[in-house]
Amino acid sequence: MLTNLINNALYYSPQNTIVDIDIHTSEGTTALLISNQLSVAMNDNDLNNMFEPLWQKDQSRTSEDHFGLGLSIVKRLCRQMDMEISVHLKSEKVIEFMLVFDQESECVQHEVTNGR
Repeated sequence: MLTNLINNALYYSPQNTIVDIDIHTSEGTTALLISNQLSVAMNDNDLNNMFEPLWQKDQSRTSEDHFGLGLSIVKRLCRQMDMEISVHLKSEKVIEFMLVFDQESECVQHEVTNGR
């Protein structure tokens, strides 16, 4: 799940931008947040469809590596593991995915530079 979310953040963000990965804990709940700048503008309708199997923002583009299945698999795995996943726009150009699960953990912040 994490590999898919991080790889997506790197793939769908502009080159040489930062992908933020944060972990927050509160009252026995841990949230993992992954955010990145967007290469293509997104809207609420896009966010609502992101976890649908085979959904892609731009249907006219083809890719041999990305088929629109990763996020639907991540969502299904989250349900099976009693975790929650959500996505929202932090700003017009920044998207954030949040995984929430019950587990104590220390707060950690890590930055990954997208240097494709």
